[in-house]
Amino acid sequence: MAGMENNGKGRGVFPINLRSDELHLKLGGGVPKGSVVFIEGMEGSGRSVISQRLAYGFLNNGASVTFISTEMTIKEFIDQMYSLEYKIGPYLLKEKLRYVPVYPLLSDSRPREDFLQKLVSSSSLWETDVLIVDSFSSLVKKELEPKQTVELLSFLKKVVKMDKSV
Repeated sequence: MAGMENNGKGRGVFPINLRSDELHLKLGGGVPKGSVVFIEGMEGSGRSVISQRLAYGFLNNGASVTFISTEMTIKEFIDQMYSLEYKIGPYLLKEKLRYVPVYPLLSDSRPREDFLQKLVSSSSLWETDVLIVDSFSSLVKKELEPKQTVELLSFLKKVVKMDKSV
């Protein structure tokens, strides 16, 4: 993991512990509340599976999650999570997990230059404790100019001040 920013020292963490692994121990007990975390890696290195593991860990420990995916439909996401033995059905039904597939939009012929604006202006995406975007770079590769970068960072600072993590 690279680029972990914590503006909320002493605020606690969103725990991610599961009986099936020790990832929470390797990360110091969880992800600090009010942090922005970037997961980097080559294609096929497991970034999406780590994101899914984190999402399930957050949910299993009481946090609510919005998961935006550029790679899977809702059916594919559910199938993938269940294949990993992450039983997410109850979290979807209780609206503790919100899944937003952007995959169909990416295959559409129109460009997605407005993604950052939609991300920042959609208040419902930010109602949960944690927002996971898999894969952020594919959504902003054409629009992340210096001005938009500053606006995004400013917005993220506001979000993490509310003890939310991205």
